[in-house]
Amino acid sequence: MLQFNLSIKLNYQNPKTSKYFNMKVNNFLKNNLDINFIGLDRGERNLVYLVLTDQKKNIKYQVSLNKILNVDYHALLDNKEENRNKQRKEWNNIEVIKDLKKGYMSKIVHVICKFMIDNNAIIVLEDLNIRFKEKRYKFEKQVYQLLETALIKKLNYLAFKNYNPSEPGGILNAYQLTNKFEGNNKMKQNGFIFYVPAQYTTSIDITTGFVDFLKPKYKNREESKTFFSKFNSIKYNKIENYFEFSFDYNNFTTKAEGTKTKWTVCTYGKERYYYNPSNKSAQKINITEELKTLFENENIEFNPGNDLKEIIQNSNNSKFFNSLTKLLNITLQMRYTCKDDDRDFILSPVKNKKGEFFFTENSDDSLPKNADANGAYCIALKGLWCLQQINKTDDLQNVNLYISTKEWLKFVQDNCDKLICEYAKNNYQESVV
Repeated sequence: MLQFNLSIKLNYQNPKTSKYFNMKVNNFLKNNLDINFIGLDRGERNLVYLVLTDQKKNIKYQVSLNKILNVDYHALLDNKEENRNKQRKEWNNIEVIKDLKKGYMSKIVHVICKFMIDNNAIIVLEDLNIRFKEKRYKFEKQVYQLLETALIKKLNYLAFKNYNPSEPGGILNAYQLTNKFEGNNKMKQNGFIFYVPAQYTTSIDITTGFVDFLKPKYKNREESKTFFSKFNSIKYNKIENYFEFSFDYNNFTTKAEGTKTKWTVCTYGKERYYYNPSNKSAQKINITEELKTLFENENIEFNPGNDLKEIIQNSNNSKFFNSLTKLLNITLQMRYTCKDDDRDFILSPVKNKKGEFFFTENSDDSLPKNADANGAYCIALKGLWCLQQINKTDDLQNVNLYISTKEWLKFVQDNCDKLICEYAKNNYQESVV
């Protein structure tokens, strides 16, 4: 039997430039009210976390993609890594891990593409630079570049076997949703995949738009005195049983210029975590109780209503300022993780307009349920911002899709009332994952 093979080039008559392809995509997206957004957050705790939102910022679905069809790939990759580390130490032959990654990637790309088609959604990824990706290579189960490349290639010619061959999405009438992968880390768009900056997507209170620009770090006593003197007030709220640090970012940094600058940070919450270098583990801590003990040891009375700022300035105890700075730093941290307790949550130190502190473990399904969900949700929201830029412009071939930190914070802060929204669940996804 003879075989005669011919190569086929799809869409050979179209211009090769990605700008032309993106322009056609943007023309479809512009003022299209049916478009939804898939935000994908990639990490270690969750290989991929997916959040689906609509243009009203409602979370329609949120799920970890560690498990596909009841197979826990995160656990499998964990076990494989442990075995490989053991084999290295014992100078044995090292098991191959790439086949397991490839199997996971094949399944997860199919799930994401099905989500995309069934929900009329664009995909939004973090724009991770090459240096960041290289730093992640020490984690063997990292899927940063693998997912990006696999999605682009799959969406070049997307066909489903169970579709009628001639219908849209069938093998004779496939979707082309991306241009070919060129490895250009500077691009902000490849067809229906959008890349957004990774800054302030996880450690942000999406109900207020608060992020930590203070980043307190102890250097010496005098600098600490100067630092705490810049606060508007430091008080103990007896009714709520927490301390309140009120300040204006303009007194500390220029990073918040053009956004909301006046905040009151509270030590709300019974427990947080901090990394203890002595035993290399996460330790629980109650900030309010620790502050009470710290002030008592320094003979500082924290009577309700009293402003402690001036009293703090009278201390000459370096250890006191070191501990005070550390406790404020932990309060501002917002993301708290403990592998032993299987917890990874966001706890905001700022009250929102509902009079609540955003706490993912207390959230219903209308808000992100954990730290990775918060990251994926914010990535999806940045995708919504990109769509809004497309809607505003007439030059669809040259849309500015870069969102600065200032623009991002204003986008969240100006819409924080809308972000506390009613959940609209989509029943389709539960049968897929």
